[in-house]
Amino acid sequence: MVLIIEKVKYTRRIVFHPEYTNADFIGQILPEMENSGIKYNFIPGNFTKILKDAYRNPDKNFALIIEEINRGNAAAIFGDVFQLLDRLNENETDYSANDQFTYTCGWSKYGIDNTDIIHEIFKGKDGKYEPLFLKFGNQNLKLNYNSAIRLPPNLSIYATMNTSDQNVFTLDNAFQRRWDMQLVKNECTDSKQMDSKITVKDTYITWKDFQEQINKVIGEKSNESGLSSMEDKRLGCWFVKAENGIISAETFANKVLKYL
Repeated sequence: MVLIIEKVKYTRRIVFHPEYTNADFIGQILPEMENSGIKYNFIPGNFTKILKDAYRNPDKNFALIIEEINRGNAAAIFGDVFQLLDRLNENETDYSANDQFTYTCGWSKYGIDNTDIIHEIFKGKDGKYEPLFLKFGNQNLKLNYNSAIRLPPNLSIYATMNTSDQNVFTLDNAFQRRWDMQLVKNECTDSKQMDSKITVKDTYITWKDFQEQINKVIGEKSNESGLSSMEDKRLGCWFVKAENGIISAETFANKVLKYL
């Protein structure tokens, strides 16, 4: 089950990059000053934060949005959370005797043991840790310290990637198959952007006409060379942004011509 992102009110957006780690994503134990001494506490990452929100608010929908997922080492960043991406489909169930709960459509098929995450979910605003009694649908879920972590049906994860980016990490097949892929077409409905003019002295061409013609050439050259991946090199509608309906000759030369 995948939530429609337009209907999700509560979102958390992050960007992967080469230095982004599992500790940033899940959380890590760091020292903090407390009174006259030092205490080591678990500092939750973005995944743990939104997972906690989703567990504690089963009547609301949440989405974690990962931009540029292939700019970081995604498999290493996810770690064992990678296993949670498999979800139960309609009519599939999994029973947990430990939680006395039947997991249904939308829940992760499998759970993982992570003491830091489960403790963070138990941690209330007053800082105290208490097992949770939650109601998902018509079922009551009791989470205790031995509970396995799963993604609940009210939490979806979205990710974006540009397949033409160079010098980025490759997503292995085991990781990719756990996602529903959708190709976003190179289309733009913003008339102000597409009708903007590239002006050189007394002549001009609209960005729409230039983009369409140059992308046509790129597509033809890729077919001639047998390199279908060259289609990923086409200019996007926001490759260069117009200012007051104008793309200056200087901006065009420094950004577009340099790229081409």
